[in-house]
Amino acid sequence: MNQLTFLIGVLISTISFSQSSIFNSAFKGNSFVQIGSSLHYMTPSTLHFTGNNFDFSLNHSVLSNKGSTTSQPLLRQALSVEFGHNIRRGVLLSLNWDQMGYGLTNQVLKVTGNITPGIDNLSGLPATSNNTFVSMDTIGFTFNVGRSNRVTLQANLCQNLFRTAKRGFVINAVYGLGAGIVHSTSTTTFGSALQPNIKSLSGFSVAANAGLRFEFLRHFYVLTNLSGVILSNQNLRLDVSDGSQSVKGTLGYGQATVFVGSVFSFKNRKSCDCPKF
Repeated sequence: MNQLTFLIGVLISTISFSQSSIFNSAFKGNSFVQIGSSLHYMTPSTLHFTGNNFDFSLNHSVLSNKGSTTSQPLLRQALSVEFGHNIRRGVLLSLNWDQMGYGLTNQVLKVTGNITPGIDNLSGLPATSNNTFVSMDTIGFTFNVGRSNRVTLQANLCQNLFRTAKRGFVINAVYGLGAGIVHSTSTTTFGSALQPNIKSLSGFSVAANAGLRFEFLRHFYVLTNLSGVILSNQNLRLDVSDGSQSVKGTLGYGQATVFVGSVFSFKNRKSCDCPKF
């Protein structure tokens, strides 16, 4: 309901403040807000578990939906919200919040490393292993990141590909780079006690993206976007009482997102028919 009210308000503003000039969404000073839903495909990754009493890796592990029973990575839905500003014509600077979740699928793990005898009474992982294959059907080990929040600063270029005479319909190419921080909420079944969900500022990410923005009525658009993301977790916490225990791993995944958004201006310009707030 709030989103519908916002879109109706933007449309009324567009009509009420209409001027003789033709609004260009790529002009300097315009802002935009967009919300989207994403699908992901994650590549196999190596997870490194470290602590005072263990040091082992799960090599080429398959990550997918929490609770998945397949041994193949799946496409997942996620939420993205982005607010940005045209710092100059065709140059967009934006802040993006993106949320997703992932975890180990039911698979055969390839384990390398050491666990001090007596400290792991839950998982059933071997005390010493060297590329040892362990089926998750026979152990109690689990690892899930219920929420992975990426906050990314992005710089994009907006290039016109097609437009009608009065810009009633426009197609723009949008492409660029981004980098930001990652905050995660994770849970692991391992060690001597069950742990609650643990929140941590876990790492950073970098991304490259490219997409097409289909603009309607000058101020509304649908953006189809493809991104390649590298997410580096450097400190996924395992135990709330032991800071030495953490998981490290670099994840790579592709992301396809469909956004709906609006372009507007905070300034009351005489030469602009854009909505003013």
